[in-house]
Amino acid sequence: MKFGLRPMEGGNDFTPTLEQIEAAEELGFDSVWFAEHYTPDEQWWPTSLLNLAAVASRTTEIELGSNIIVAPFYNPVWLANAVAMLDVISEGRFTCGLGVGYDPTEFEAFDVSLDDRVGRTIETTILLKKLWTQDRVSFDGKHFSVDDYGIAPQPQQEPRPEIWYGVWGNYLLEQAAKRADAWIPGAVASLDVLEEKQALYDEHLDGTPASRPLLRDIVVGETRTKAMERAKEHLDEKYQIYAGRGHQFFEDYESDRFEEFARERIIVGTPEECTEGIETYRDALDLDHLIFRFTYPDMDTEETMETMETIATEVLSAFN
Repeated sequence: MKFGLRPMEGGNDFTPTLEQIEAAEELGFDSVWFAEHYTPDEQWWPTSLLNLAAVASRTTEIELGSNIIVAPFYNPVWLANAVAMLDVISEGRFTCGLGVGYDPTEFEAFDVSLDDRVGRTIETTILLKKLWTQDRVSFDGKHFSVDDYGIAPQPQQEPRPEIWYGVWGNYLLEQAAKRADAWIPGAVASLDVLEEKQALYDEHLDGTPASRPLLRDIVVGETRTKAMERAKEHLDEKYQIYAGRGHQFFEDYESDRFEEFARERIIVGTPEECTEGIETYRDALDLDHLIFRFTYPDMDTEETMETMETIATEVLSAFN
C-alpha cells in the first residue's frame, strides 16, 4: 500500500513546502499531490503543474500528482504540452488527476460556463490521450478542435501518464470508469457514501483500475479527545468554506456539528487509533494508495514537520 501527502499550501513562500516534501521523501512517503483553486484565500494555491515542476527539480523518487486539475479551465493542447513537459522533468513520475470543478466564482473568472464543465472535461480527456500517444492528431468536438497537430516532447511514461478522475456525480463516475485510469475520491465524503459511489464506479468498469486511491484528513493526538479538538481547530474553517461554496457534502454543515462530520471523514485519534482507521478504509474500499492531508493554514512549519514525522514513524510504520 502506498501513502502520499498533500503538503503545505497557501501564502507567498514556497520554500517551506519544498523543504517539507524533501523531508517526506526521506521519511518514505510515496507520493505528493497538489490541489488547485483560483480564489483569493489562504487555503490553496493555483497552478498545480507549476508547483509540481518545482518539486520535481528538488526530489528524485517521490511520485507527483495533481489532485485535482480543474480541467474545464484549460485548453487541452496547452495542458497536453504542460503535462508532457512535467513528465519529462520528473522522469516519468507524474499522475494527472482531473476534475470538473464546482465553484461559480472560479468559472466566472475564467469565463467558462458551469454548464460546459462536463463536456469540456471529457473532450480534454480524449485529446490528452491522443496527443500523448500519437504523432499527429485531428479532432473536431463541441468545445475543442485540433487539425493535424502533434506535441513535442512526448511524455516519458509509456504509453502515457495515467489520468485519474476526482468526481462524484453518477454520470461522472460512469465516465471515470470508461475514460480514466482510476477514480480518486476526495476527503469530503463519509465512508458510507464512498462505498456507494465506488459500487457505482465499479458497475461500469471494464477490467481493473490502475489504482484504488483515496484522500483523507488525518489528525493524531495523545488521546482521541485531544485529537478531535485539534481537528476542529484546524478543519472547521475549511468545512465552512466548503459549505459557503455550495459543496454537495457540506450543504447542511454548521460548526456545532463538526464532530458528527469529522467522525465520518477524518482519521483521528492516537497513533494506534489512526492505524485502525486506515485499516478500516483499506479493507472497506480495497485501497492501495492513501493520500493524507495533515497541514492546515493555521499550522506553522514546525508543527507541520512534527506531525508528518509522527505519522510516518508511529502510524505508517505499522504498514511497512
